Amino acid sequence: MKSVLRQRLRVLALETRATLGLTQKEMSELLSIGERSYSDIESGTSICGTLTVILLLSLQDDPNLILQSLREEFDLILEKEMQPT
Repeated sequence: MKSVLRQRLRVLALETRATLGLTQKEMSELLSIGERSYSDIESGTSICGTLTVILLLSLQDDPNLILQSLREEFDLILEKEMQPT
């Protein structure tokens, strides 16, 4: 699940930055993290910390929609893991 979360947050960060028309430096400042840390999130080599996730969600028109979609994806993963093999 961690890899799914990392990928979803990576895409969310990229899409948010593109929508806002910001550079990586500007986006990192908006999220109160270093430019390298933000670059690592976009490249998928690092996952957001809790505060960064909250700030990233606060930039969305409907953060609940994003959270609901993520929950549904996690539920599907858990359902597959619970199935007998």
